[in-house]
Amino acid sequence: MLIDSHSHLNFPDAFPDLAAVKHSMGEAGVEAAVVVGTGIESSRRAKELACAWMFPTAGILPNETSFTDTAPEWRDLEALTSDKACVAVGETGLDGHHKDVPFETQKVRFSRHLALARERGLPVIVHSRQAGEETRFMLRAEGRGLMGVLHCFDGHEGLAREALDL
Repeated sequence: MLIDSHSHLNFPDAFPDLAAVKHSMGEAGVEAAVVVGTGIESSRRAKELACAWMFPTAGILPNETSFTDTAPEWRDLEALTSDKACVAVGETGLDGHHKDVPFETQKVRFSRHLALARERGLPVIVHSRQAGEETRFMLRAEGRGLMGVLHCFDGHEGLAREALDL
C-alpha cells in the first residue's frame, strides 16, 4: 500500500477538487494521504477532511506568523492532537531560511511539539531547513524514542543517520 506521507490537501486554493486528487492518486497507486497541518486553521481543515483515505495531523510550521503563542492557541493545538483521527504532531521544527519567526521562538515551539508528541504517543513531522545542527541538538535532547518523518530536510547523511538512530 502506498501512502503519501506529507500532503497539504487541506489548502483549498491549491486543491479545490479533492475528488480529482483522489482519482489521480488511485491512478498512481497511492491509496491514502497524510494531510499535514501547518497552523491552527490548516490543522482544523485537515481534521475536517479526515476520512478513509485522508489522515490529519496538527502542528505549527516553524515560520508560521499567524500563530502568536498564546495559551488559547496552544490549547487549540493540544485539542486537535488529542482527536482520535490525528495521526501525528506537526509539521514542526526549525527553519533557518525563513526569518519571519525568531529562531528562539521556533525552538520553544519545537520543544513543545516534541513534548506533545511524546504525551500523545504520536509520531512527529519534523521540518528542518538550514537548521540541521540545531535540529540534531534538539532531537538528541528531547526526541529520543519518538518516531516520525524528517521533512524539508537539507542536512547531511550523518545527521539523517543520527536522527534514525534516535
